[in-house]
Amino acid sequence: MRLTLPGAALVVLFSAGFALADPVGHYSVAGANPGGGGKYSGDVTVDKTGDTYKVVWQVGDDTYIGTERWVRSK
Repeated sequence: MRLTLPGAALVVLFSAGFALADPVGHYSVAGANPGGGGKYSGDVTVDKTGDTYKVVWQVGDDTYIGTERWVRSK
């Protein structure tokens, strides 16, 4: 399965996070790959690690790990 949405969904998650006090937590995710490439579902965990957030996606047998710096503008 080729997953192309986790990166885009991460942007949405952190964009929405600006309205939230803190994006830390566990989320269920579901979506569809572009071009009819199939549906997927899984889990995302966001943990704060200093000035960044560690994001772990688990979709089927695939795991994606990344970091994001979340800066709130004043």
